[in-house]
Amino acid sequence: MRDEHRTWLATIADLLEAFEGKPSEARFTDIMGQLTALISEIEKTGYDGIELTILRLMRTILADEAPVLFAGAGAVVAAAKAECREQVGVMRELVKRQPRAAFSPDPEVRPSSPSTIATNTYHHEGDYFWRAEEPDSRRKYQQLTRVLALMREEGAVFLDLGRSGALTRPELTLLCNVAYRYYMSNHFLAELICNLEVLSANRPPMYARLIVTQHRTRVHISFEARKVPAVVTTGVTIEHITLQLQQDFGIGAVTTAAGGVWTVEQLMEIRAAFSRIPLWDRGSLRNLVLLRRKLPATDALDATKTAASYNGSTHTLTVLDHCFQDLKAFVGGGLDAIPYTHMTVLHEIGHSLEVWFQTDKIPNAERIKSLEAEVARIRKRMAELGEFLNDKRLTGAKRDEVQAEYDALARQLPDTEVTCALTIARSLHGNGCLTEFILKVQELGLQPITRYSWGEWPSKPYEFWAECYSIFLADPAALEYVSPPLYQWFRSGRYRIGGQAAQLVGVEPAALTGPQIAAIQGVQTALDAFCYELEKAGGPSPEFIARLRARYAAMAPKFDELGKQLAGMQADVIERVVMEKAMDALADEIAARLDPDAAPVADLAVLKAAAERERAALAALLKPPPQPAPAPAKRLGARSCIITLEPGGGSVAVAPGNAASGQPLAALTDCLITLRERGFRAVRFRGCGALSKAELAWLCNAARRIFAESGARLGMVVDATVTGSGPGATVYYVRVTFSTKGILVLRLVGTRSAAGAAAARMTADQARELLQKQYGISEITGVDGAQWTAAELVQVCDAFARVPADDRPALRGCRLVRKHVPNAQAEDAAVERRRRGNFQPDTRSIVFLDSVFTDDQGFVGDIDDPRPRSHFHIVRLVAYAVLHRSGAGVLTTFAGKVAELELRHLTDESQDAGNADMADFFAEAYSLRLNELPVLQWFSQALAEWMEREEYHW
Repeated sequence: MRDEHRTWLATIADLLEAFEGKPSEARFTDIMGQLTALISEIEKTGYDGIELTILRLMRTILADEAPVLFAGAGAVVAAAKAECREQVGVMRELVKRQPRAAFSPDPEVRPSSPSTIATNTYHHEGDYFWRAEEPDSRRKYQQLTRVLALMREEGAVFLDLGRSGALTRPELTLLCNVAYRYYMSNHFLAELICNLEVLSANRPPMYARLIVTQHRTRVHISFEARKVPAVVTTGVTIEHITLQLQQDFGIGAVTTAAGGVWTVEQLMEIRAAFSRIPLWDRGSLRNLVLLRRKLPATDALDATKTAASYNGSTHTLTVLDHCFQDLKAFVGGGLDAIPYTHMTVLHEIGHSLEVWFQTDKIPNAERIKSLEAEVARIRKRMAELGEFLNDKRLTGAKRDEVQAEYDALARQLPDTEVTCALTIARSLHGNGCLTEFILKVQELGLQPITRYSWGEWPSKPYEFWAECYSIFLADPAALEYVSPPLYQWFRSGRYRIGGQAAQLVGVEPAALTGPQIAAIQGVQTALDAFCYELEKAGGPSPEFIARLRARYAAMAPKFDELGKQLAGMQADVIERVVMEKAMDALADEIAARLDPDAAPVADLAVLKAAAERERAALAALLKPPPQPAPAPAKRLGARSCIITLEPGGGSVAVAPGNAASGQPLAALTDCLITLRERGFRAVRFRGCGALSKAELAWLCNAARRIFAESGARLGMVVDATVTGSGPGATVYYVRVTFSTKGILVLRLVGTRSAAGAAAARMTADQARELLQKQYGISEITGVDGAQWTAAELVQVCDAFARVPADDRPALRGCRLVRKHVPNAQAEDAAVERRRRGNFQPDTRSIVFLDSVFTDDQGFVGDIDDPRPRSHFHIVRLVAYAVLHRSGAGVLTTFAGKVAELELRHLTDESQDAGNADMADFFAEAYSLRLNELPVLQWFSQALAEWMEREEYHW
């Protein structure tokens, strides 16, 4: 507020004080009019801070309570007078300028340390509340605006009361008091995220999420309608869930010891926790032993653990009784709430990743001992100085001297702690994910974010890592509040380094070493000499061919040196791939032709063209690799690519519309160099081992053209069909990924002959009968002259088979309507054209346009299961029926998830319609989840898991 606003508020406080002494309706009207006018003037300035929030609440309270002073009697009047006096006091507090927050110098408090904590339970009775763990700490809760004014005194400049419209004023008052009390008990930490639970005898439990961010200036108290999903155990046995764990996650034995007993519910919670682990990290679960104990083994290293522990030497996750005992505890909020058990389990999986992504250990016991002693010395001295600074009698120069020493130690401590943590991490797991994590938090200036990890820092740095990893999976919003850069670091998988990570993550742009450059230049020089010999040739005489053979044989040491340098480069780096393919091409096109047992060389120009082409490719590698442009939001697409072979070359075109023009078919190394010039850092061929070099060249040409047709942007997954030419041509189903990290991945999903499609498996009548009996379809018809074919009905049957059982009731009673094109005059013509059909709730009709079945761009499906693109469109249309059945709240929930994850639409088609149509986004995600789950997981692991859990039903 401005100074003139504070002066005005002081006048209103005086008027309210006079009104409380001599109430009248005229005075009350004047006060409310002035308060409303003051709020309006403050709003015009654009200010929306905590003071304005308090004034708005104050206006509501006075409107509810004050009129009884001139219209009531007895105890009601006395309560209203007390309320008016309270508001006068709060007004006078707001008139004062907001004080600057003061932090305690006590190093044990660590006010700069953020803290994310699970449920903290408070009990409420009458006007009192207390923490469940401290029954003797009863406190009388304060009036609503008073407690908010106290938050203001502690430095809060913005207050958001989320979802408060669902609460009564007494409930809101209670939650704000609980939040403030918990904030106090944490010494007013600078950053805090906590779930609070309030239990009362006369009302259902209430939940709030307290979030304090931006150096303690922004406070969010959000009412939560908590819903922790309960496991459904009907018909499930221990054996069944054990088999599921082994099949889904590759774990080893599920066993017990020392009185431990597994229940179905517990194993299902373990499975639910494991399902949150990203696919790339699930390798650490392979052969993991799940051991159930009642209590920790007293002679084990984990004897101090009370809930669970991980033993890296035996690859065993031990789960104790306490892991499942606190049934109230949860993490996340609202529809994202999950049992705290998951957090405990995922914490231990974080420890298993330390081993999974580790490198050679770097022991340094003496250095660790020295650093731990230094950390202890600094902390002890800071505690001593803190006691001096807390003594108000310490003043003047002496206080300045003590403060200066304290400040110097405070600056020294974090670096010493991080150095100690790094040394310990490297001694345990080398330069793997744990070391990478500590380097990242050092870069961000972060301290441990939970009390547990703070208590173990820096001597057990792995606890900080495991806490952050488990929070990232169990409560990503909390981690994002604490540190958006750290959240993005986890989300991008940057911790996957070392150990088993070689095939999982991208690489930085390769900087060729001196020996590698020298090896490339050596081969270039040899090729120059070879080409010079070719230029002197008068013709392919036997003598000249013999001289060429000798010249080429003399190049062998140069090739050997280049091969030696290749062995030291990371697999899939584009520079290495280019060199390998260049050497292969020289062997195939020159060495093979010069072989004495081969047919005589008829055309020397072929040899020269091959040598010059591969020499140019190697020369291009000596240019610095460009940095790829920043990738936009991830996107999905589908393309059809046609390779045409012609005399002296060929062309590559992307359908539709431009198949005739095409682009020249380039050699494999030329394609790779072009991609490198576009910013690609690595190339990976997956499932392509059986392809010839020519076929690999075709796929790379297709990728190059598709990249250009897709706007030359990274962050794309395209399902492409690549069709060769000539008799017996083959169709290649290829998933092309243009990774945001600059990695091109060509994954061969399957192949088929281009001769024609397979015959239909059933007749039209059989397909109609199946749709009606199995899915409850009421009618299958066509309009405007459109008719269903047997092949189309079979495709619908196949697509419907992928719909989950819980969603199939949405199909019952539906009509399947075949239609050529939208009615041009219809209001929904544009929507129907974009969706290739629509769901019409009034008639419960799913309309299918021609474009559903004529789309020949790409395919859908996974390895060895490529299917027509129509399956994607059919399931997407089903999604609109599922949305209608589930209710309007589904889109609100989905939109919230999309906003939380900062996602954009998946396809160009829906993006063109704008982000306003959230139904299209949901339908795309739904169809992708059922047809191509790995692609949805690439797009957003969190969204894929959300869709997999079918949270849209909640």
